[in-house]
Amino acid sequence: VTRYMDGLDVFQTRPNRATTTVEYPLTPQSENPLGPFTQAERGGVRQLQELVHSLKRVSLLFRLKGYDLQSELRQCYEWETVADYHFELRGQMTYQIHTRSMSCGVEEDKSYKE
Repeated sequence: VTRYMDGLDVFQTRPNRATTTVEYPLTPQSENPLGPFTQAERGGVRQLQELVHSLKRVSLLFRLKGYDLQSELRQCYEWETVADYHFELRGQMTYQIHTRSMSCGVEEDKSYKE
């Protein structure tokens, strides 16, 4: 999450355009399972408004690992998908998807031989 450091003051005549970026691991076990919205929700409506209005960019990274099991060799694949939301132009949201796939090697599947 990248946001303007000045919060709601970003709407002033001469706003400070300095930003800060914080990464949040989004897992059920993390202390912030909703990322920055967890803390903002605890701070009340004003803090939640400040968060939403000061957002510049939100990126979500998804990683997946899988295997092709159609032969005696297991082909490993990894995929990464990044969903980018940009809020630089007020009143507009730009959305982009970036994907990448790669092979992570081949290993012999011993279960076929048993």
